[in-house]
Order: sequence, then structure tokens, then C-alpha cells
Amino acid sequence: VAVVGNTSWHITLTEESIRLICLMISTCDHCVLMIQQLENALVKRLDPEFKDSVDFSEAEDAFNNVITQSLSVMLLGIETQMDVTLATLMRKNWQAFDMTGDQSDFAQTACSVLRNLGPQIWPPRLSQLYFNFFCDKLIRSFAPRLFDAVFKCGPISQAGGQQLRLDLEALRSAFITLAKEGSVTQAAY
Repeated sequence: VAVVGNTSWHITLTEESIRLICLMISTCDHCVLMIQQLENALVKRLDPEFKDSVDFSEAEDAFNNVITQSLSVMLLGIETQMDVTLATLMRKNWQAFDMTGDQSDFAQTACSVLRNLGPQIWPPRLSQLYFNFFCDKLIRSFAPRLFDAVFKCGPISQAGGQQLRLDLEALRSAFITLAKEGSVTQAAY
């Protein structure tokens, strides 16, 4: 489980690693489909007394477990990158802000991680189902950690609060763009 400040769960993934994980997920998904089709074809051809003995659920479960583990590894890899941004957020002296400006370094880094992630996982690299699942898991994991980090920031000046609000809005927008672009990319195929 990802916890701010604890790095025992950190996983470093390269673009190539993410590409390979997406290929593993797609391949396993295809294998599950093929297993189901094979099972149905065998059942149709067998005598009635043997039909109940055809069960490929263990093989399906094995491939589904690989899919689940692959998504979990990819999620932890992205959370590792995002954890750096949370540490930056908590170290920033928000009370020292006297005016708002462009995105702070924490927001720029977090938005950059999400922008770079998109083309690596957008469909067809991941099916729409697994892409949506991944995005949902990412936001459900990251949002509580982000809220926790904000509350650990300490005193925040009025200008610091405005800057933080702008940064959080930029981050929200980056998450929405990630999800929308993935849906648009899928529609193109």
C-alpha cells in the first residue's frame, strides 16, 4: 500500500517497462478470451456425459491474476513518481508566498508525470476496460495521499492558499485530460 513518506513500496518503471506491462496485460486478456472460446468449442463437440468435466477456469484465473498483478505493479510505479511530487508539496513553505503565479514545481512535476504516462497506456496499448480501471485505481490511490500531504503542509498564507488551489486545479485537469485522451484515442480505433 502506498503511504506518503514510506518508500518501501517504491518501484521504478521505465517507459519500456510500462510498454512491456501493457503488452503482458493485452496478451493475457487475449489468452483469457481464447481459453473461453476453446472451452465453449470443446463443450459443443463432446458427448453430453463429458461436458461437465470441461473446466478451464484455473487457466483463466491464472491469466487474470497476471493482469491484476501487472496493473498493480504499473500503479505502484506511477505512484512512486507521484510520491516525489507529494514530498515536494510538503516541503514547500506555503506561508512565505506573497503572490500567486504559474504552477509551482510540485504541480509541474505531477502534471508532467501524467502527461508522459498517457501515450504509454492509452488504448490500444491497454484495452479501454483496463485503461479505465487503471485510471480509477490511480486517482483512488493518489487523492487520499494528496489530501494527507496538503494537511501536513503546515501554515499557509492567503497567497499560498491561492497558489495551492491553482496547483490542485492544474493537477485535477491533468487527471481529467489523461482519462479523456484515452477515451478519444480508443474512439479513433
